[in-house]
Amino acid sequence: MKREQITAEKHIKIVFRRTGNIFLDSGIVALDYYLEKYRSGAKIRYEFNLSDYELYIESEELFELLENLYYLMGKDIYDTSGEKAKREMGKFYFFKEPFQAIKFSKMKTYGFAGLITNDATPKRSKFGDKCKFEVLYDKDPDFALKIAEYLYANGRKLKYFDFIDGELVPKPEIHGKRVENKGGDSEIFINAGYTKVPELPMDSKYFREGNKTCYWTGENFQKLVGIVNTSAFFAKGVNFNSNLSRQDKKISWKAMYISRFSPFLSMYSYVDGLDSLVVYFLQSDNLNHIKKVFNNNRNIYKNNLERMKCNYTSNFNLYNWGKEKKTDLYLEQYEVLFMLIYSMYKQFLETNQINIEVDEKGWNLFKGSDFENVPISLITFKSDKMGKTLLTTSFEEVDNFKLIIRMILFLEKNDVDFRNLLLSLIFRKPSVNNSLKKRRLERSIRNAILYKVINMKSVLEDFENLFFKCFKQLLIREDMGYKDFNELFKFVTSYESFLNKGGRKNMNQELQNKAVDLGKSIGQGILRFENPGSKKDIEKKNARNGRGNIISLKKARNLQQFLDEIIRLQTKYQISISNDILKEVNQQNFVFIKQFAIIGALNQINMVLRPTKRESNNDETK
Repeated sequence: MKREQITAEKHIKIVFRRTGNIFLDSGIVALDYYLEKYRSGAKIRYEFNLSDYELYIESEELFELLENLYYLMGKDIYDTSGEKAKREMGKFYFFKEPFQAIKFSKMKTYGFAGLITNDATPKRSKFGDKCKFEVLYDKDPDFALKIAEYLYANGRKLKYFDFIDGELVPKPEIHGKRVENKGGDSEIFINAGYTKVPELPMDSKYFREGNKTCYWTGENFQKLVGIVNTSAFFAKGVNFNSNLSRQDKKISWKAMYISRFSPFLSMYSYVDGLDSLVVYFLQSDNLNHIKKVFNNNRNIYKNNLERMKCNYTSNFNLYNWGKEKKTDLYLEQYEVLFMLIYSMYKQFLETNQINIEVDEKGWNLFKGSDFENVPISLITFKSDKMGKTLLTTSFEEVDNFKLIIRMILFLEKNDVDFRNLLLSLIFRKPSVNNSLKKRRLERSIRNAILYKVINMKSVLEDFENLFFKCFKQLLIREDMGYKDFNELFKFVTSYESFLNKGGRKNMNQELQNKAVDLGKSIGQGILRFENPGSKKDIEKKNARNGRGNIISLKKARNLQQFLDEIIRLQTKYQISISNDILKEVNQQNFVFIKQFAIIGALNQINMVLRPTKRESNNDETK
């Protein structure tokens, strides 16, 4: 049904209500943004209001307004072209009278917008038309001939025609299949270039109350939209399917419309070329809070030029310390997620002019701010390429956002240098030749550790293995990249102390300190063991000779084996060990104590084998 018939029914008001669905709620906030953006230059008069639970819009030309807003947004989010495409301007559209050819850029839809549309095939613009060249040739051969002449004069070809001596020659068929000119044009765009924005269907039944229920919004209409045709991503999402009937594959026009605005609020980053995509959304308990959180972090989003410069591999900037020179320092899902949270933390400090060295807010950074009573969470999901489609393989919500911010604040107040730490968590793989595979493998340890940090889980086992892995690499003198062992040690002890504050069954701060002191005593005992030579040479030789003792301690699988190793080390190296820790160690906590002890000992030993030194900025970001 045409728009004139819809508007004739005097639809002048529409309300988009909060549902708790992150895609719909984000879409509502995005639509509110475009209503504000469009107002200054709009010829259409309208009123709108965003409350905590709904967006209300009123206009005498409501559907024309909604359509204009839709394509305004689409131009920003769906109709995107990379630097190369902008430079080459490799597409054309044509005017018939007078004949004119206009160049425009090839387009590709990236990020969450590309995911929900599967980078849809080009469609005709609302200001123009498109048709197959052979159809145009049959209907208007003179116009088609002029187009063919222009294309061939400018180095282009037609898919199913050759242009020879001013004449069009159809390609022959061989075994029933038409011969093609590879890379040739088959579709012709007239009066305007194409668009990648999904078509916006119009039918008054979409807006009349009826008995068909939208499972996303709970609203009833006479007619719904087929979600499978709208978005394979949404159709396959178990969060949006009630599994009660086949009706689940249909949603209301309003839900479809607003979901297509949601990419505006999304943050995304590609991994492994364009074969994996990680998407992030900020979530809160009402629409105004989502808007407030979005506006506070608006500077994190890249502008159009920045997105084009990076070929749309991501749409947000991560905090840097002014020294990183490469854009691929963070690649994996959870290291990017952690840095995104860290960037928001830094953004909040800057926006509110907070100096953590002198601020008296304690550990509650949000106290007294506009965000004190605003719940914040981050939704993240990853999609991987299966055939020609990206399919979502993981979906989770980080609902402890403010606790993570508090943890970061705690660690920085305990002198943890996150830049130094994150560089030290990259474990170089000199034996791997493939550059992308190598960069991803080098970040696998860091990604695994930061996943646990985001979820507030102990990282003792990870750091025990990391320190031991570094120890083995140092013994064979194989490069493992930049390492500041003191920074790693400072982080793991401070982070585990933060976890202790939440109350842990088998570990407390006092016992942790004793376990760390035990490790330091073991490390110093090994390094100071009698051996002729200079002090530096003695310590290095002793560090290498202590390999067997460290391995034996690490291999202790039960309480008795652990105690036996401690006694053996105490006897061999004349180590003074506090009786308190020997009394407190038990079946439930000995693993924690062993891990702290190994980390404490190897921190001493590894620093002797390889004293910390700054490498060049280029080395740090490899």
